[in-house]
Amino acid sequence: MVAQAQETVFFQSKNVLITNTRMNLGGTTYATANVTSVSTLESKPGRKFEIISALIGLLVLAETFFGGIFFIALAVLVFMMKKSKFIVRLSTSANEKDALWSLDKNFIYSVVEAINEAIIFRG
Repeated sequence: MVAQAQETVFFQSKNVLITNTRMNLGGTTYATANVTSVSTLESKPGRKFEIISALIGLLVLAETFFGGIFFIALAVLVFMMKKSKFIVRLSTSANEKDALWSLDKNFIYSVVEAINEAIIFRG
């Protein structure tokens, strides 16, 4: 009879499970033994729309006050609504893979910390 090693859970959330043997990140499972490192990335949103809208607002402001204010307010609103996306990047001996993303920075940092713990635990 072969004794099975017990699986140690480092992190568990709605769609994430990190153990010493596997990582399930958003529905995709990776073997912890294949991951050599993990990192976080921040993907900032593009701001072209907001800049163009604000410039149009400034130009229209010379003709009609309320039209200009509308475009400027639209630019400010869209600017405030766009958020940075935080990404978990896994590295293996073969390649790098963006495995999970979220708008919640603390969630992504918790996942990365758990993956680091699992890699260290694995030895």
